[in-house]
Amino acid sequence: MAIKDELDDASLDQLGGLLTRLYTSPDWRDATRARFLCPALDLPRAAPLLIESLSLWTRRLEEGAGSRRIQHEVLEQLRRISGRSIGLHPDRWGLWWKAVREGRITPNPGGAEAILAGERPGAAFCGGAPPPTGRNPFERRTCS
Repeated sequence: MAIKDELDDASLDQLGGLLTRLYTSPDWRDATRARFLCPALDLPRAAPLLIESLSLWTRRLEEGAGSRRIQHEVLEQLRRISGRSIGLHPDRWGLWWKAVREGRITPNPGGAEAILAGERPGAAFCGGAPPPTGRNPFERRTCS
């Protein structure tokens, strides 16, 4: 059971407030501490916070006061919760989150960990289907 499943709404709200303060701190060390706490947040709390943090650290970088390290740590958290690789584009992440909220797309409930563990249906073999049982998946073959 994940820690986020054990926390009540008030605790998750407090954690969200703490993470907001850490991610928006001008000190990169505070922001890097946030990545260890972020997995405890659920998707509805984590996504907007991370998208705003990515926007903030991208802006800071453009102004010469940011940290690429923090920018990429925030991006990794977004990948973890979404299972997607949209890149360092806060506006695109915002569109993704809007589509999730509107129900137009379903977020990957397991995030990137589920993809790495092979839980995502339609693995990218020939035509999206896994190879037939008994065949070597590394064998060269053509798709029809």
